Amino acid sequence: MSIFNEFSLIEELRNILTIKYQIFRQIVKKLMEINPNRYPKFAFGFFEVVSYKKFFPFLKDKSEDVIPLLQELITFVSELSKQDSLKDLEAFRAIKECLHRVVYMIAHDFPELLNHHLYSILSIIPPEMIQLKNIILSE
Repeated sequence: MSIFNEFSLIEELRNILTIKYQIFRQIVKKLMEINPNRYPKFAFGFFEVVSYKKFFPFLKDKSEDVIPLLQELITFVSELSKQDSLKDLEAFRAIKECLHRVVYMIAHDFPELLNHHLYSILSIIPPEMIQLKNIILSE
């Protein structure tokens, strides 16, 4: 997380912003490679990186990078919700709550991002996740 803090201090030159974006883009690519669907033990770490306060504001104009991350999170939680044996576990509840918080943060801070990709996001949310749909549709 300290890399995000260091990048937030650098705002002087345009070249630095270009380099900063390229580094963030590489971080997003690596996150897509090690997403929770492939490595479930990394789920909480994935949520922590994606929900970090300086991560989304930088990528808000680059929805082609942000939306796949959000879709990976939703897909992961929807796959877990299909397994009846996991629904009662505290870890599943925590992961589901993390997803709700991330989506709520995006809906609150960047509603135009969700509005632009509304149908692609809603299409992957299973019917039993009504609260998540309501969070998205409320913005």
